[in-house]
Amino acid sequence: MSDFTTSHYPKAKVPHKCVECRRGIVAGERYCRMAGKDDRIWSVKLCLRCDMLNRAAWEHALRTGTNEDDGPRFGEIVPWLLDALDMPDVLALLSPEAAGHFCGLVFAMREKAAETSARRGRVAIVSGQER
Repeated sequence: MSDFTTSHYPKAKVPHKCVECRRGIVAGERYCRMAGKDDRIWSVKLCLRCDMLNRAAWEHALRTGTNEDDGPRFGEIVPWLLDALDMPDVLALLSPEAAGHFCGLVFAMREKAAETSARRGRVAIVSGQER
């Protein structure tokens, strides 16, 4: 359980990387810098679109009475939303900008899963031929 959480929205003076989507935050761009304390002190940087996803996920978690320990974690917000809701319901929670970003992240996540599955299949076929 979190003792406190705070958010600030500065302009980046140097490039950063969003903890959620892993895309770059360029110098001069606004971003969300969150910090807090629970069992440790932590700090993360989110692009504004991922900040919108995070806020929507937590609003849903609080509205449905989700235990804080079972709520969304940084770096896992997209899978958490997909586990908690159907895709149309997730999109209904989001602004058009955040919904587009979310769809892009879902596509990238599923594409990576398909590539990993295909790679495992090729390894199995190759290893099966070698014997």
